[in-house]
Amino acid sequence: MRKTYYDWEQDEAYRDGYRDASHGRDDMSRPPKFAADFFSPDRAYWEGHDDYLKEQERKRRNEENWDNEYERWRRGE
Repeated sequence: MRKTYYDWEQDEAYRDGYRDASHGRDDMSRPPKFAADFFSPDRAYWEGHDDYLKEQERKRRNEENWDNEYERWRRGE
């Protein structure tokens, strides 16, 4: 689920973080997540990055569950 920010800079940073994570990269010019100030574009960047990774993990688990359900159905359980 993507977030929307009221501040244009934070919103743009969030989308950049989401996009960077989807391409498997990080913006090394930004401070690390633990050092980013709250309500800053840097924090929004890392939130976008983390949201993409969480979404991919959720999709992986969902597909794994469907695979397990299919196998049970195929075996007639």
